[in-house]
Amino acid sequence: MSDDVEPIRINFSGVEKRKPYQILPPGKYVVEIADYTEDEAGDEAKNPGAKMINWEFTVESAEDGEEFVNARVRDPETKKSSVEEIKVKDRRVFDRMVMVEAMYPRIMEFLEACWYDTSGEMEIWPDQMVGNRLIIQTGIQRGQRDKRTNERYPDRPRVNKFIPLEDERPMDETPAPASEAASEPEPETKPKAKAKKEEEATV
Repeated sequence: MSDDVEPIRINFSGVEKRKPYQILPPGKYVVEIADYTEDEAGDEAKNPGAKMINWEFTVESAEDGEEFVNARVRDPETKKSSVEEIKVKDRRVFDRMVMVEAMYPRIMEFLEACWYDTSGEMEIWPDQMVGNRLIIQTGIQRGQRDKRTNERYPDRPRVNKFIPLEDERPMDETPAPASEAASEPEPETKPKAKAKKEEEATV
């Protein structure tokens, strides 16, 4: 070691220990679709070979716009519970959708939360959905043990429901205010073919 090399000096006086990671508390959150991957269900899955889309959501805030929420948490070392302020902004939530008929109601709810028309047959282009904003209602999925490796996965957020975000409603789907609808009835319109004949007659 050269005599010119000096150690890195750090003063930890007054520095608090890092708090343990806390899972995203159950609740409703405004999120943006940040990314996705496409995959197939494995051989041991209920629907082996079925197409899957793994969505990644980034949390913007709680439903009320707050970036922090108060939640009761348990210290894994002391086992004591306390109410802590937890930052939710920029948290990531993942959701897996298997494209099988049994999952269609859930997939339909997700698409409708993104303001898509699900009244009939449609095509889904995941890359075009990145950037869409919606509300998710989360719970907690308890960690499970991998049957092959016997490794236990930690608890994680689970998406229980997809809810449309009113701010993202398409302009052409915005209903007219009730007061305007009552005071200004929509004028009658003529069929296009009939209107065209009348134009030709006046030339």
